[in-house]
Amino acid sequence: MFIVSLFSIFLIHLLALASPGPDFVFISQTAVNHTRKQTLVAIAGVCSAIAIWELLAISGLSFIIDRVPIVYQLLLLLGGGYLFWLGILSVKSSFKTYQLIITPNHQQNHFFLKGLMTNLANPKALAYFGSIFSVAVAHSSHQTIILMFVIVLIESLIWFYLVARLFSTEKIAKWYQKHLRAINFICGLAFIGFGLSLLVQLLKTIL
Repeated sequence: MFIVSLFSIFLIHLLALASPGPDFVFISQTAVNHTRKQTLVAIAGVCSAIAIWELLAISGLSFIIDRVPIVYQLLLLLGGGYLFWLGILSVKSSFKTYQLIITPNHQQNHFFLKGLMTNLANPKALAYFGSIFSVAVAHSSHQTIILMFVIVLIESLIWFYLVARLFSTEKIAKWYQKHLRAINFICGLAFIGFGLSLLVQLLKTIL
């Protein structure tokens, strides 16, 4: 039962990671437009946000949100607004000339914060992690919960590292650079779409 539970967590999260979302778009775009070090910092930001969502789910914040709708509505507003803003920036960048950006070491935290905020912008993640850990918290030992936490985090790190490596390979990078403006425009529209979906969800909770 113990092994089955851990494998179930692994499989569920793998399927969630494989579904393209804001994190995938952000990491793939960063891998092509910036250096490997900057991409790794961005991955660290995304995975730090995942760890935060896990901790919040384990601590029971999802239970509170279910009973205090305004908290969830505020998260939808902030998250939708942030993703929409990222989309506008990406669309604007599609009209600029491409140039690989080498950022000084003291500015690397920009990529960490952007990765962190991209993931935290989606409050639906709390419901997702809450559904994963809700049963585990009630019926599992502390050691099992910690192991589940670590599995999800390491799985996320490996997945986004593989995504970054894929989009930084020479063949894909050349193709990406050739169509960079169009891709940045499409990525921008994707971010705008993600943002709007959260804002629509907000309206549904209000009306």
